[in-house]
Amino acid sequence: IKKGNICMNLQLYDNGKLKMQISEFFSGMRNHPILFLGTGFSLRYLKRSYSWYDLLKKISLDLHGDSRKFLDLVDSCYIEGKSSLELVAEKLEVQFNELSPNNEKFSEINDIFYEYMEKGIRYSRFKIYICKLLEDITEKEEMSLELADLIKARKNIGSILTTNYDVYVEKLFKFLKGEIIVNEN
Repeated sequence: IKKGNICMNLQLYDNGKLKMQISEFFSGMRNHPILFLGTGFSLRYLKRSYSWYDLLKKISLDLHGDSRKFLDLVDSCYIEGKSSLELVAEKLEVQFNELSPNNEKFSEINDIFYEYMEKGIRYSRFKIYICKLLEDITEKEEMSLELADLIKARKNIGSILTTNYDVYVEKLFKFLKGEIIVNEN
């Protein structure tokens, strides 16, 4: 959270002990803050959430049944000495879209794919599968107090920007249809 030029890492609870009331922190500001929420937000509050790397790894394992296939894929995607997860995702999407149509394990994904194709709408099976993996937004019980405070503080938050692929932020803060702006680029 940025307050002026000071960037604060706000740890609200420590081993179950309240360190700071979120609502008090936000209500004391003259301007409503903008929250920038990334994967760490979902990882903190959801029972089932993934970093980008772990999501790709899970998809590869589900597709191939062999964790080494993912490591081989990552190895083939180094650019200037660093692995490119974007390139890993692109290659994994091609593999998934080629192999999943003939795999009974992905019958639900294929049913959704064909349902849309019959309507003249083409969606990637890979992206449909990601949506299925991310649809479970069950919260961790031990985070309930912190979440309750965060929801109370919502009226004092100006905007929320997120890079997350799941819909947890939208559901948690109960955004209305006109309040959500999506840019897939």
